[in-house]
Amino acid sequence: MGSNDRLNMAALWMALQPIVGIDDGRIVGHEALVRGAAGSRWAEPAGIMHEADDLGRAEELEATCRLLALTTGRRLPAGQRLFLNVDIRHLDLPLDAGLAGLGAEQVVVEVSEERDVVGDPVVLETLQRWKRQGYMLALDDYGAGRSNLTTLLAVQPNIIKIDRSITAGVDVHSRHRTAVESVVRLAADLGIEVVAEGIETTAQLATLREMGVRLGQGFLLGAPAPHPVTASSVQISPPRAATQANDAAAARYPATGTLADGPVAPYHDVFFDEAPVGAYYVDLRRTILRWNSAAEAITGLSAQEVVGRRCMSGVLHHKDQDGAALCSGACPLVHAMADGRRRQAIIVLRHRQGHPVTVAVDAIPVRRGDKVVGAVELFRPVET
Repeated sequence: MGSNDRLNMAALWMALQPIVGIDDGRIVGHEALVRGAAGSRWAEPAGIMHEADDLGRAEELEATCRLLALTTGRRLPAGQRLFLNVDIRHLDLPLDAGLAGLGAEQVVVEVSEERDVVGDPVVLETLQRWKRQGYMLALDDYGAGRSNLTTLLAVQPNIIKIDRSITAGVDVHSRHRTAVESVVRLAADLGIEVVAEGIETTAQLATLREMGVRLGQGFLLGAPAPHPVTASSVQISPPRAATQANDAAAARYPATGTLADGPVAPYHDVFFDEAPVGAYYVDLRRTILRWNSAAEAITGLSAQEVVGRRCMSGVLHHKDQDGAALCSGACPLVHAMADGRRRQAIIVLRHRQGHPVTVAVDAIPVRRGDKVVGAVELFRPVET
């Protein structure tokens, strides 16, 4: 038997594991997990991926898995979403839910947090393009690899999936609970939903519910199976006067404030019409909340065109001096908010009429108390 016959792509299939609302037991979707022939050494995902890498067939495997997952997703009950794992090493492969008869809004693209997402502008731009097309984004394995605020602010995922290594022992280890509490608070600020992976005991489930986690995945709630389910494998009753940590965090740390008396008050003057420097203010979700007349003069974009839109949505066209896109990912604003310190840079923006304008930018974190809640970016044209 030749070496390329060891991994039979035609024998692969997708198991479906439910994502469950741990307050009410509703099934919100299923994650598609690749499986091979029973009893083979590549019956489970790790073996399949290792074998494909060894044989130089990783891209073929990725294309096969995407199509299998999307096709399997057609069997999901109405209202459920398909959680689709995507390997960012193969972003050139098409992602087209329509080929399987699904709408983009039915698919959640999972990207592993263990891979370097922020360091690659092409990856960031691709993820934002998928969001514009209607796909949701989930940051998988959160806490297992390169966890930091920069990643969340750059990617702006719809969902964070807490890694099973954190879920394990959350009911007995204080450091695990602290990690979960931190994620829940941060997710509330950013408008991100949280899923806890690897829930295997009722004690873990109860602890996570009390901490405000609302979605879960794991063998306790439902094992991977050939067919989708409509109910959790464990009975879930409504929580007792539980703490709703997401709501509490949002109340304690509102993301925005008024210009005159909120967190942007120290920068109030730059927003007056006569201010000579371009300025705009974004919250942690990177929504543009203020845009002054000098910014309009420099860019040709009016406040009506940009306020209320996210800066990575395509409304702004900022690039670094090498031509790499900034708005889709880790721009100076993102670094200022993530690090809590001022960031300065020379960037190139595109005027509404199409010509480039080189500007010096000064990104300044905005705080409410000791908490960063957004950033102001000041910019002015410079000679090149």
